[in-house]
Amino acid sequence: LASSRKVVLGVGHYIERKGILDFVEMAKRYPQYDFIWFGSTPSALIPAKIRKAVRTQLPNLQFPGFVGKEELMDAYSGSDLFFFPTLEETEGIVMLEAMAMETPVLTRRDERDIAKRLDMILGDLGDAEASLMFDGEPIDDETRELLRISLQNQLEISKRIAKQKFTPKKYRK
Repeated sequence: LASSRKVVLGVGHYIERKGILDFVEMAKRYPQYDFIWFGSTPSALIPAKIRKAVRTQLPNLQFPGFVGKEELMDAYSGSDLFFFPTLEETEGIVMLEAMAMETPVLTRRDERDIAKRLDMILGDLGDAEASLMFDGEPIDDETRELLRISLQNQLEISKRIAKQKFTPKKYRK
């Protein structure tokens, strides 16, 4: 991958269960990152809402389709994060492939944990007694949003570091 920006990778068939709709939504929410989804499904089997999602035109979103094993290995090793938003998985082979290439992995469970913690922190900011203020004034909406983005980034980084730190040695590479 030849991007000078951070790259978020996804791999799988074009089906809702794989989390492809969430992948597209994340690309919309985070235009500062490049999102690339490898994989394909015969077009006759792709439901209309998935087809629409795959056709989404964003400068930071790509669906290159199916690629060979070597290209996929290069993609895993060249990306900054493997986003695995699957709703249900029997084996999760693509996550194991990403981990084998030492690519950080973000799963739906991680995303829920981060969202829950972020909601709790932001809820505390809305509490009149515990609220963050500057010179006695509550924070404005723009400052609150910047704080939310910063907190979310820090929670994601902390989650990744904790996973690396607390993964038993026998499972580390």
